[in-house]
Amino acid sequence: MNEKRDCYEILGVAKSAGADEVKSAYRKAALKWHPDRNPQSKQEAEGKFREATEAYSILSDPQKRAAYDRYGYAGLSRGGFDGSVNQTIFDEFQDIVESDCSNELQAILREFAQFTEHITIKAYSESTQYAENAVGAAS
Repeated sequence: MNEKRDCYEILGVAKSAGADEVKSAYRKAALKWHPDRNPQSKQEAEGKFREATEAYSILSDPQKRAAYDRYGYAGLSRGGFDGSVNQTIFDEFQDIVESDCSNELQAILREFAQFTEHITIKAYSESTQYAENAVGAAS
């Protein structure tokens, strides 16, 4: 299996590296591995260049970097939590639920998903109401 290398390892920086250090390391890697600078090993250079570019795109974005630091590449995949109010954990497993579970289990999972969505919406409403009351009291 072709497993991805660690982003920090690819760029040769420590996990504590700041934005400027990450940017500098990327520029060095990009110059070193640019396919035009490596005509003898163009295929290898293209792979290393893409790898460095991907690592930089992750480590230069604070949200992506936090997700990567916590969960690795899995935290960056489409299945990661995006914070939206309407998404439930079961949305990502819908195809499994529909094909591999009994009707009874499907019903339980749908009910639980609706319940968690209701709680999320209720919590959002309450926090909005609290904020409106706080603003009203301050005026």
